[in-house]
Amino acid sequence: MACTMESLAKTIFKGLLVAELMGILGAYFLFTKMNTSQDFRHTMNKKFPFILEVYYKSIAQAGVYGIGEQDQEKWLISKNEDQSSCSASHLSCLPNLEEDVGNHDLKEVVVNKVTPDSTGKDKEKT
Repeated sequence: MACTMESLAKTIFKGLLVAELMGILGAYFLFTKMNTSQDFRHTMNKKFPFILEVYYKSIAQAGVYGIGEQDQEKWLISKNEDQSSCSASHLSCLPNLEEDVGNHDLKEVVVNKVTPDSTGKDKEKT
């Protein structure tokens, strides 16, 4: 019986060792991908923001500062460019209001258009 317990312990140890090595390799791959791709960091920010925070803190511990601020600045600029390229007359640029109100029926959508008046200032029409 002692022989089977010993072989069971070896099998469990080998399984744990393999699982730990896979975890280390996965963490290395994830860190390398985040370290080389700002687009991947943006994806991580949307899906797993807590992992991105760990990444920013770990590189700050290594003495690399400002990556998070650069990312936020670029993402804000690209978001503003996307919004400025859309006008109120393009319904495809508007947010999906059905998702915002859940499963309720959406009876009417009102879009306010902004047109310049004779003074050059924007004037809102309803």
